[in-house]
Amino acid sequence: MLKSRSHLKEAGKGYFSHAKFALYYGILMILAGITSIIHGIFPLFFPSFADNIARLLSKVVNSLDKYRELNNLPRRELPKSFEGLLLKEDLERLKN
Repeated sequence: MLKSRSHLKEAGKGYFSHAKFALYYGILMILAGITSIIHGIFPLFFPSFADNIARLLSKVVNSLDKYRELNNLPRRELPKSFEGLLLKEDLERLKN
């Protein structure tokens, strides 16, 4: 319970605004995943939908980072274990 309150304070949101935010962007991520799978099989369909969602989410994450910085909250770094989720060629590109 304390962790939950701490998380909400860190996010700068109440319970319902946090739920709305998480559900909305979660559904967008699911849609991006589904359309990306369809695009992988049928390249004609949804050529940029998942890319556009990823760009949108990147803007949201960057704005959250700015919020944390302005409010002296700790910055969240991507855990090293998540690098294992990247395709080898993407990991190489990020290192350069």
